[in-house]
Amino acid sequence: MTESLLLKPSIQNYGWGDPHVIPEALGLAPTGEPFAEAWYGAHAHAPAIAQVHGIERPLDQEIARRPEMLLGARVHAQFGELPYLLKLLTAAKPLSIQVHPSRSQAEAGFAREQQAGIKPDAPARSYRDPNHKLELLVALTGFDALCGFRSPDQITTVLQTIPEIAALLLPYQPTTASLRALLDAYFALPAAELEAALRRMLARFAAQDQLSAYTPRDAEYWALRSHRAMSLDVPDRGLLFVFLLDRVHLEPGQGLFIAAGVPHSYLGGAGIELMSASDNVLRAGLTPKHVDPEELLRVVRFDARAPPVISAVFDERHAVAEYPVAAEEFALSRFDLDPAVPVTRVACGPETLLASPDATSSTITIVCGGKPLQLRRGHACLVPDGVRYTLESSCPKRLFRVHVPGGEPNEVFRGARPAKLSFGTSGLRGLVSDLTDLETYINTRGYLDFLVTTGAAVPGTTIAIAGDLRPSTDGAERSISRAVALAIRDSGMQIVNCGRIPTPALTYFGIRNDWPSIMVTGSHIPFDRNGIKFNKPNGEVLKSDEAPILAAVARVRGVEYRRARAVSHFDDNGWFLPGRETPLPDAGDCARQLYARRYLDVFPADALAGMRVAVYEHSAVGRELLSEILSGLGAGVCPVGRADGFVAIDTEAMSEQQLGEIQVLADEVRTRMGPIDALVSTDGDSDRPLVVGVERDGRAHFLAGDLLGIIVAAALRADAIAVPVSATDAIDMHFEPGDVKIARTRIGSPWVIAAMLSLEGERRVGWEANGGFMTGSTIAMDTGMLEALPTRDAVLPILVALHAARMSKCSLLDLFAALPRRFGRSGVLDDVPFEVSRALLEHFGPGDPSVRSVRFADNRLQWTDLSGREHDRDGVRARRLRDTRDALASHFGPQRGLDSLNEIDFLDGIRMTFAGGDIVHVRPSGNAPQLRVYAFANSEDRADQIASSMLAEPSGVLRELLRATGALDQV
Repeated sequence: MTESLLLKPSIQNYGWGDPHVIPEALGLAPTGEPFAEAWYGAHAHAPAIAQVHGIERPLDQEIARRPEMLLGARVHAQFGELPYLLKLLTAAKPLSIQVHPSRSQAEAGFAREQQAGIKPDAPARSYRDPNHKLELLVALTGFDALCGFRSPDQITTVLQTIPEIAALLLPYQPTTASLRALLDAYFALPAAELEAALRRMLARFAAQDQLSAYTPRDAEYWALRSHRAMSLDVPDRGLLFVFLLDRVHLEPGQGLFIAAGVPHSYLGGAGIELMSASDNVLRAGLTPKHVDPEELLRVVRFDARAPPVISAVFDERHAVAEYPVAAEEFALSRFDLDPAVPVTRVACGPETLLASPDATSSTITIVCGGKPLQLRRGHACLVPDGVRYTLESSCPKRLFRVHVPGGEPNEVFRGARPAKLSFGTSGLRGLVSDLTDLETYINTRGYLDFLVTTGAAVPGTTIAIAGDLRPSTDGAERSISRAVALAIRDSGMQIVNCGRIPTPALTYFGIRNDWPSIMVTGSHIPFDRNGIKFNKPNGEVLKSDEAPILAAVARVRGVEYRRARAVSHFDDNGWFLPGRETPLPDAGDCARQLYARRYLDVFPADALAGMRVAVYEHSAVGRELLSEILSGLGAGVCPVGRADGFVAIDTEAMSEQQLGEIQVLADEVRTRMGPIDALVSTDGDSDRPLVVGVERDGRAHFLAGDLLGIIVAAALRADAIAVPVSATDAIDMHFEPGDVKIARTRIGSPWVIAAMLSLEGERRVGWEANGGFMTGSTIAMDTGMLEALPTRDAVLPILVALHAARMSKCSLLDLFAALPRRFGRSGVLDDVPFEVSRALLEHFGPGDPSVRSVRFADNRLQWTDLSGREHDRDGVRARRLRDTRDALASHFGPQRGLDSLNEIDFLDGIRMTFAGGDIVHVRPSGNAPQLRVYAFANSEDRADQIASSMLAEPSGVLRELLRATGALDQV
């Protein structure tokens, strides 16, 4: 299809509308009745009428006839319908106080009302569809609105101005929780008692108003205006919200974006309203319509504040102004057309073009496929996906364009192509040189937009931030944290700076306060890199969140890359311009203290009494905190090995050099304080434990993290376990006889957490091969309840292992010696580019992404798909799997001291099990350009031997594999 569809809007004659503005804009004869809204969308409640070849048809029906042709494959696949609703809105009187639900709330509410048999058009219906309703209002005239709660201190003050109402309510404390309690009490007030108080309040305002005491800046002004506009004998209960909500005034061209959960009301003016295709409204008052206080208070975000006023961002390259918003369904831009300069573009998805209603009576010509279409003021058309069109005007005219974000390249920033961050196994990672202020800001804003679209945050939400000890995290010359902070401020959110604390301490603090959190850390990866880890209010970002986060990041990237220099924060290289960087708030100690109490309150005060522990401090952010917790539980602690620079400790791949250095440290402590029970430490952000058992003669033995997890899970009496495929098979040997549920996942804490939370069990836990331990249930401990912490934690496994050894009256080494006799060794091959690792996996892969694993026995092949279903049919797939086994066996065979290859697991990398019990697992690192190898065997020497043969230079097996892919010259 090469032509556009002229749209005749559906008119809504709500009582608050203006009788003149919309008729004048659309060339309609005034009728005297109010014209509140003109709908240019395809919502089934009131679709616009599309004119095609002289035939008129409701737009929703026209799209249903040929959805992919009109919407395009991308939008059709993502939404299945036109995902936005464009309106022209004119308010002569204040609208109801209202709030819109998040998507999850809308889905649940819609299903609930459907099941209850409430008719779709019933007055008592709250949810008319299962969609959320994000909303953008761009003013065409001066426009007034109430939006978001005033600050707690302002609410304290404003309640003093309405003593008639305040006297009926609970005492208000300036907190979010107190605001919720206040509104609960307010809606519970008897109608007669509240009516009398409201009458007294309004009478007082009216008497003062006769003296012109009030202006539109005053809540009293709008309370009186709202009451008079409703013409009711009984004052409306919603009047209280006029005092609790913040007033926002927009000048023409300015915008206001309203997220789910934000209470608001439009007070007066004309504007363009653009929203998700939904008609879900929960009202709080100032309306004769249905009010459901219980559902309203369930949906309202009590941390919501007035959002920042949006000014259009001018794109110098394309001569268009954009309104940046946190929405995946819609975007709005504005063309100011010059008669001498036609604009030609190709529709990216469906695009609705609206001639500005406040313009002159001249028309805009839209040429599609050689056919012109005339748009008069206030008229609109829908341009189908992929259609090339040209905009022409005989005089300066303004045109608004609505489209669905995505599908447009955002690669170039002022002529350069900055490197983009990508997700590793957990969090965004990249070179410090690539983590510019611009790139950090874009990714943080994108994440915050993701939170808004999912209903997890609104302007006003508190974001907790922290960082590790890397100089680039927050140093004098370089501060990734300050770019994160500016992104939070520009999103209208609040910052709590938790300082330099462990990642799990920040995550726990966020969960306890129901706040999102952001940790600036590179974890264990080399010094030249760093990263950003995002947490939702309930814990880590999961793998299922990464795609929508990156989509939100792409939307922000497009805006920031196109933003004019004059209004940008950044210079041409992506660094802050002078004066744009702002300092971090002062760091508080609440998160650190809360994390310490997590352990001190659930272990006996003498849990580690008599034990002597060395703490290898190096550059771990939790080094002092770990010592404090150990000391608080009665251990004798000796800190050792503090480093001024950053030391990259990877507890999953300890080198011989690092193990030797640890022995030196153990010897040093032994000299100072005598025999010790253990040397412990963590990685850089203190979410992965390092535990070393020490013999009586001083010899130190590194205790692998996946084995450590067995000790901890057993001590916690876990009944459901999630671990990555890279962890030792000793886990299965130890727990399966006890009927403990075990789930194996891809590598990375998000995968393990998702699996752990999906398991059935009262004591659910998970851990990674690096020892980072997670709890998915609240677990009863000796002296208290250990609350769930679904993120990697280093302190809990250290404490549990030491306590278990003390209670068993044995050493750590004795505890580990009692485990199934399986030994592991891992290592890395550095400087292997990601694309080379991918080529290796493809070369030796199954050729079918549905294949999870394959077993070979007695010339019989059996493979398992990702759902766990087993297959044994022969055919092309089986032949490919046999070829793959033969190719791998040519490298992992008798020449390397390995037996026949019995099983291959492709879930994450290539994990091979050989006759005799040897296991070799090869996979790329998710955080750095490294190729990892894990070896498991029945003896420590055998595991060391296998790992050494894999990593040997220049003729080890990993090098052989790279040569076989033809990619060795890239390494």
